[in-house]
Amino acid sequence: MLPPPPQLPLVPVLELELELEDSKIAAFRSGTYRNLAVHLSSYLVFCEQFNKDPLRLTQHNLMLYIQYLSRRLRSVYSIRNYLCGLKKVFGWGNIKQPKWYTSKITDLLRGIKRRLKHKIRRARPVTTKMLQKMYTYIDHEDPFQATIWAILVTMFFTALRKSNIVPPTVQQWETSGILRRRDIKIKQNSAKIRVGWTKTIQTREEIFYFPLRRIQGSTLCPVTALQNMVTLNPRQPRDPAFCWDDGRPISYKILNGALKSLVHDIGMNSKCYSTHSLRRGSTMHAYNCGVPEMWIKALGTWKSNAYQNYIDTGSQARKNAFLIMTQDIN
Repeated sequence: MLPPPPQLPLVPVLELELELEDSKIAAFRSGTYRNLAVHLSSYLVFCEQFNKDPLRLTQHNLMLYIQYLSRRLRSVYSIRNYLCGLKKVFGWGNIKQPKWYTSKITDLLRGIKRRLKHKIRRARPVTTKMLQKMYTYIDHEDPFQATIWAILVTMFFTALRKSNIVPPTVQQWETSGILRRRDIKIKQNSAKIRVGWTKTIQTREEIFYFPLRRIQGSTLCPVTALQNMVTLNPRQPRDPAFCWDDGRPISYKILNGALKSLVHDIGMNSKCYSTHSLRRGSTMHAYNCGVPEMWIKALGTWKSNAYQNYIDTGSQARKNAFLIMTQDIN
């Protein structure tokens, strides 16, 4: 007769259980959990308002919830996000789920899309001409304004996301993925930016380097802008790359407000622009300069073909098509 298996000590088993929970939690960033909490809260409000059992989501109740969401959200894309979030929560709770995407659900979403008639509003792209005009409104001897200018040209020529440049709030900068001063290396005629975290690379399994070259005689030279910033506002290696003279990081709200102010100064509608305009402008500029699309994808660290949504080729394509169609007509 075989001897009984040895009993494992209780403490190592508990430690393993705790590690298991930590790994499960680490699957998503805190922002994802906040979004899922919003999705769940919305569903619970619906159930309370219409006297529905939240643990018994039938196919018909799911369709009612989708219709309920259409009253609060402006696009079918947002409704789908809420459904995906709720599906994830139901899976975590091992709750019996309905069929989320049947032909009836698809038809319902199509009907809601027609009723909402939502038009996607994208931030307009910042252009090199706009940046050249903005340059004249910057006091390049002021540390704060010099930092703002360094951010603008850096974001334009690297297509970096705002999450790499500025935190949502000053209090969140330590846990965010923003650049530190040690990530920027400046030489006489070049600079290199080291990025270890992006929206698509969240586990730091890969490091990206963005090489920048001096643009001789140009007001838009990113190397000159970065050199000027570090000269006027020298900081420690661990400090935020783009910060006030006291070391506090420049937040998204401050950067977005500064950009809008400059857009207004050059006589354009500031409501049509945001920090996202720099990333979109960078992509458009690269495309118009003939940069291969695979390089554009690498520049913006896209893993999918989402970069194509940043390239507005409609009017130019129609113009080229007309020229080709009429070149042999007398």
